[in-house]
Amino acid sequence: MKKVTYPIMKGAEEFFFRGSETGILVCHGFVGTPQSVRKVSEEIYQSTGCTIFAPRLKGHGTCETDLSLCSHQDWFENLVQSYHHLKKYCSKVYVIGQSMGGTLALKLASSGFDIAGIITVNAAIQIPGYDCYREAGCSGFIQEGSPDINLPIEEELTYTRVPMSAVQQLLQLIDTTKERLRKVACPALLIKSIHDHVVPHEATDLIYDSISSVNKSIITLDKSFHVATMDCEIEKIIDSIKQFISESDKNLSIEKIS
Repeated sequence: MKKVTYPIMKGAEEFFFRGSETGILVCHGFVGTPQSVRKVSEEIYQSTGCTIFAPRLKGHGTCETDLSLCSHQDWFENLVQSYHHLKKYCSKVYVIGQSMGGTLALKLASSGFDIAGIITVNAAIQIPGYDCYREAGCSGFIQEGSPDINLPIEEELTYTRVPMSAVQQLLQLIDTTKERLRKVACPALLIKSIHDHVVPHEATDLIYDSISSVNKSIITLDKSFHVATMDCEIEKIIDSIKQFISESDKNLSIEKIS
């Protein structure tokens, strides 16, 4: 049978900004695309000169049928391959993840990779709205509402419906990553939205309490919803990330000297 290739939505393409030897791997969320993390990435690149790569996860940014053919191992392998791509140009790599991208970042950090630090934005370590589908069959689709963004002028490229099989793959990713949180030991900046309607903000507290990182902190957003990288406090997110990377770089330099 001939393999079907689905076209990529305009604006959903991966992007790569070549800069310094400090690399930042940026991962979008479930049913999202690199478009949702592009503005954050562009501003960090312009102000820091870091090399930035934002891959498009398999099955995302094309069509729902494409997503139904994917597993959570596919998405993790996308991140692993992207990490190795950045390491060709960079001596150190940070990982930023929005929602499921944050979950994947935590799994990557728990898997023995040399990561300078991770930044999660509303990491999807709990999704109460999907729990009812744990025992459901793998066929069919679920209708999705509008992306959870407080800023009315922002529109995220996403699907209007999601394959049941993909939801169950996401739940498996969450379960396996939760079991590995104690293995995360790199510096961690955890950003959460108090008014997140997809992932409870307490999920970030759970991550904070579970990881083994000595250098870890939580930043709280008071106005943003779930897709905070496209919302009204984006400048706070950018400033927090820049400060985190700057301080982590200084600590790495001190460790090398000592």
